[in-house]
Amino acid sequence: RFSPERYVMDDSHENANLHFVDLYVGNMKIVPGEEYDGEVILDKALEYTGSVTLRHDQSLISVEFSSLDYLSVLDRTFYYRMEGLSDEWIAVDKNFRRLTFTSMRPGRYRLVLTPDMSDPDDGISLNFRVLPPWWATWWALLAYMLVLVLSAYVAWTVMARREMERQKQLEHDMMQERRHYVDEMKMQFFTNVSHDFRTPLTLILTPLEERMAQNPELKDDLLFSTIHRNARRLLNLVNEVLDLRKMEMYGTELSLGT
Repeated sequence: RFSPERYVMDDSHENANLHFVDLYVGNMKIVPGEEYDGEVILDKALEYTGSVTLRHDQSLISVEFSSLDYLSVLDRTFYYRMEGLSDEWIAVDKNFRRLTFTSMRPGRYRLVLTPDMSDPDDGISLNFRVLPPWWATWWALLAYMLVLVLSAYVAWTVMARREMERQKQLEHDMMQERRHYVDEMKMQFFTNVSHDFRTPLTLILTPLEERMAQNPELKDDLLFSTIHRNARRLLNLVNEVLDLRKMEMYGTELSLGT
């Protein structure tokens, strides 16, 4: 018995008649199995390919599609979107069956083509992966990180070494300053003692020399001559200490007594 319903097309399987047929990279048609710049982009026909991997300089691509349903091609409007670029559905001009995408940055994308925007699963899809340039790959970023860490370590080491040298210089300067202070205190002490010795020595020598001048015979006296000679020598030593102190304080020349 004839039943018209048996010959009505099942719309739920219309996507079986929709196919991606050709891929163009930089306006060059990609033939499955052929090498382009030393690489095989498609190892089988595009309609049997689920994913395409491209270099970063192959970001200009075009995809052609067709439908085995002739009436669908003529009358039906198709919609597409490239997930990863835009979530907006774009209607395809009925006179064209090529989808073109430019300046695709490194990343993962999914091209979806459907006759019904409300039901994307009724269409077909194709995944794309655009590889980053070598200087933006994970191992290049790792190298940059290592260089950055190494540079930071070297900078820290240099700064630490400079700080250590600065501390050593500071300690050296403090030690020199302390030593100078101690020497200054010693010299001040000897100066004070010299002043204390000079006054009584002057008081001893003055009357002794007056007495010896009044009594010339005392110059030949062993006791008086010994006292005079040693007192004069001690006074000369005291004067030398005081002259040394003056030279350190005022930069005067030292004249040693005899």
